[in-house]
Amino acid sequence: MKSDFDADIAMRRARLERLVAVREEAIIERLEALKAEIDTRLDIENIVRRYALPIAGAALLAWFLLGRGVANARPVRREAIQAKPQLAPQNKNTRPPKFLNQVAQAVLDSAKSLALNYASDFAARKLQEWLNSSSAQKAPQTNALSEQSH
Repeated sequence: MKSDFDADIAMRRARLERLVAVREEAIIERLEALKAEIDTRLDIENIVRRYALPIAGAALLAWFLLGRGVANARPVRREAIQAKPQLAPQNKNTRPPKFLNQVAQAVLDSAKSLALNYASDFAARKLQEWLNSSSAQKAPQTNALSEQSH
């Protein structure tokens, strides 16, 4: 009676352990698939390739609106304009305003930072893939060597 009970418990335990292992593998596979899908959906390079024209248009529109907003916000110095004798017609904006220089510098700094972050992430990913593939290639060789020695 006790041996039947112990055998039943051992059988149930083994079945539950197999079930847990199968479910754990399924969860790991789902997580890896989800991670891969998120990586492909959030890949900047693919997004820019897919939506190049709308992104360029939005950037151009934003730059145009920013320029108009800055141009309208500048105070007009009528006294200074009237006091200067005008010998020849001059361009209104011979020198870009300081604010636009600062905005352009901030945009360039952000673009450089994003590019460097993307490049370092890409390099790290490629290095990890190379390490994984080289270790996967070495693993069968070591197994074959150990089998030959036995």
